[in-house]
Amino acid sequence: MILLPEINKAYLNYLEKNGQFSYLHKKNIMRVLSAFHDYLETSKVALSNIKIEDIDTFLIELNKRFSPATQKFYLLCLGKFIKYLYSECGILDRDISPLLE
Repeated sequence: MILLPEINKAYLNYLEKNGQFSYLHKKNIMRVLSAFHDYLETSKVALSNIKIEDIDTFLIELNKRFSPATQKFYLLCLGKFIKYLYSECGILDRDISPLLE
């Protein structure tokens, strides 16, 4: 079982409540959020201080193991999570999700 921090659980609840959540994708969304959380902890980067460079480095490491289709899905998941942190939680000072490619 994947253990998630409270912000990740709140995000999953937000997706479900707003109809942007497919049960089939839940495990994959949880996997990428958990891996991102682990990366931030290991790198000693606070969620409120993430920069696009942190996300790029994380995705480079994560994507080594996955097909292009999975990489695209994980990028989309992470982008939506970053947007949520900015627009719904106010944790980020600006929305850096459009910078993800």
